[in-house]
Amino acid sequence: MKLIVGLGNFPEAYKNTRHNVGFMCVDHWLNKNRLSLITNKFNGWFTKSTNDDGNEFIIAKPYTYMNLSGQFVFPLANFFKIPVDDILIICDDVDIDVGKIHIKPKGGANGQKGLKNIIDQFATENIKRIRIGIGRPINKQDMVNYVIGKFHEEEIDKLSASINKVCTIIDDFIKGVTFDKIMSKYND
Repeated sequence: MKLIVGLGNFPEAYKNTRHNVGFMCVDHWLNKNRLSLITNKFNGWFTKSTNDDGNEFIIAKPYTYMNLSGQFVFPLANFFKIPVDDILIICDDVDIDVGKIHIKPKGGANGQKGLKNIIDQFATENIKRIRIGIGRPINKQDMVNYVIGKFHEEEIDKLSASINKVCTIIDDFIKGVTFDKIMSKYND
């Protein structure tokens, strides 16, 4: 069974902000596949399903704040006995330009506190992740206000393209396409 988790902040005020791009990907994928998050457990929402090929998966969003994402992902994975190798995290990254994505099988959190909390909870950096570029503020404004701010109109097309690409990656991950193949096919 695969576990796909999009990171973000749950209050409605944060909807469609830069920090919530992981949520945006999950929401778009769910909409495309006519699914919804139906189970509220472990301080988050998820749905467990099977694709057309019979591959089981869980797709989820933590309803902790971003910095505590591991407090949802870890107990969810433990409950369903999902090994770390079958987990995919989708999160934002300020060091990547808007519209670009980087896919990695492991590594540090690079300042992404939700990913860091997941790494800490699992006690390993071997967490597969898709990092979606949200860019850095042009005028070096306060980073907190930047990441909880909305995307600019001129960024929306680039963002939409990257969200669509992430949805295709989710499909491949669920199908069991090897992560090396996913990285070589989709990395910007």
